[in-house]
Amino acid sequence: MKPSRLIRHLNIKHSELVNKPIEFFKRKKDALKIEKKVISQVSTTDTSLLTASNLISLQIAKCENPYSIGENLAKPFLIAACNEVLGQSAASKMIDIPLLNDTVERRISDMAEDTETQLTEKIKNRNYLHYNWKNLQIFRTTAFYLYMYDILPMMKVT
Repeated sequence: MKPSRLIRHLNIKHSELVNKPIEFFKRKKDALKIEKKVISQVSTTDTSLLTASNLISLQIAKCENPYSIGENLAKPFLIAACNEVLGQSAASKMIDIPLLNDTVERRISDMAEDTETQLTEKIKNRNYLHYNWKNLQIFRTTAFYLYMYDILPMMKVT
């Protein structure tokens, strides 16, 4: 912002801060930078925890269990088993695995969309478009289930 507009904004919107020294605003700026850094450190999740969450979500989808089973059943068992076998430090790390109901649902829907995208790209790249679009639509809707039951990796596409 131009200095003249900044001064006008300060006078009109923040009249109580007009008489504050420049050091006050520098401290506020530094505090904001530190806050942003702390928030970004807290909000980032370890990649191994995200990988574990994805693997557990995949198993929940394969078993066709409700999404809440991750939070209500799997996570307490993981924590108890890690505490017994690996110790308290490993159990405390298991607490951080994101397995909330909405998280598991989002991960499963993301996997379904990714599988559908990959399959349609393979079909387009392999010139299988001589099938009519109705068959392609039926194939797209069942592709996720084939992937979930490990049927698709066994199929040999030439």
